[in-house]
Amino acid sequence: MESKLLETLSERGLERRLKRHFLKETQSYFAACAPGFEALLETELSQLPDLQNLKSERGGVAFEGTVDSLYLANLHLRTAHRVLLRLDEFLAQSYPMLFNAAKKIPWELYLGFNKNYSVQVSAKTSRLRHHKNIAKTLHDAILARMEPLGLKPEQLDDTSLKSKDDTSLEFHLRFFEDRCTLSLNTSGEHLHKRGYRKLVSEAPLRETLTSSILVKANALNYQTLIDPMCGSGTLLIEALELATNKAPGRLRPFAFEALPAFQSSKWERFKREAVAHEHPTDKRFIGLDIEPKNIAIAKQNALNAGYTSIDFRQGDATRFLETLEPATTLIVSNLPYGERLGDEDSSNLLLKSFARHLKTQYQGCHFAFICKHLDWLKEGFALNETLSFSNGGLKVFLALGMVA
Repeated sequence: MESKLLETLSERGLERRLKRHFLKETQSYFAACAPGFEALLETELSQLPDLQNLKSERGGVAFEGTVDSLYLANLHLRTAHRVLLRLDEFLAQSYPMLFNAAKKIPWELYLGFNKNYSVQVSAKTSRLRHHKNIAKTLHDAILARMEPLGLKPEQLDDTSLKSKDDTSLEFHLRFFEDRCTLSLNTSGEHLHKRGYRKLVSEAPLRETLTSSILVKANALNYQTLIDPMCGSGTLLIEALELATNKAPGRLRPFAFEALPAFQSSKWERFKREAVAHEHPTDKRFIGLDIEPKNIAIAKQNALNAGYTSIDFRQGDATRFLETLEPATTLIVSNLPYGERLGDEDSSNLLLKSFARHLKTQYQGCHFAFICKHLDWLKEGFALNETLSFSNGGLKVFLALGMVA
């Protein structure tokens, strides 16, 4: 094997190696998600074909599958932040240990003839914790493997990273208690970047987190979904995506398209198959916001996603009057937190007024609210479940229940 490594790698030679050592083998993956939503992601993954050994971990789910799994996971997962291909795990208590272990990895299978790549490092409770030195050691190990093959990839520096292509290859090194987990980010940009949301309002909710909340709230069980503070429209757009079974990754590029093993014909087939499984919905989607600019943003984002059926219109969340059937209605909204909008007192007053309006006009309707605290829901609301999570670095709650 070593004598062959001294030969310059040709395109044909790379194809043979990919078929023998990558395309036919079972791969290990990790789909990352918001902590607290791992069970939802595991359920999503269980619906994809030919996955094995699913295991929830803090912040995601590990699983095994073929190379096809990285295509399908990136295309179909709604609640995952990214999909990582796990390359190796090893003990690295020193830089020589890191170098020797990383040098054994067949980097040509992942980089091929690509000229550039980037590295992301995280290190906790480990002897190696200087990020730049770790990245440099990895680069030296990659060169030690690749240069005898006639290849010399270059690691992107901090300046290059700011302007690098969203689909360029990125390796993740995670150190925890001296063990290094080395992965390839197959997604590229965070999966919340679906491709339709070009404009945002204040305090936006990421699309992946939005989908997690909608699934947790069993949004598909309701005939009408109304968001009285819709902002840029993300909750309703993601709800319609869910109701019509649109593949969330259909509008964007992915880093795996730069892999030497990428097969464009297969990728196009998977996308066509996804379109064939879409279906119409007769559900009703209503979005209100007091700011005209937010309604304009929401309409444009919905149009970018291919939708004109969401009823976005200007309206006051504390005064709106809509004919709703309580048993089949879900009122869902990402409510103001106070910190981001710069005025906690005014947001508290708004929530109290909003609560009075709901209790007066919409008894029996179910709700799913993202809010900073739960005090305003103590009277007149039947809370079924609450879940604490982080949104943009802030601790918030998902409150599920019914207006009593």
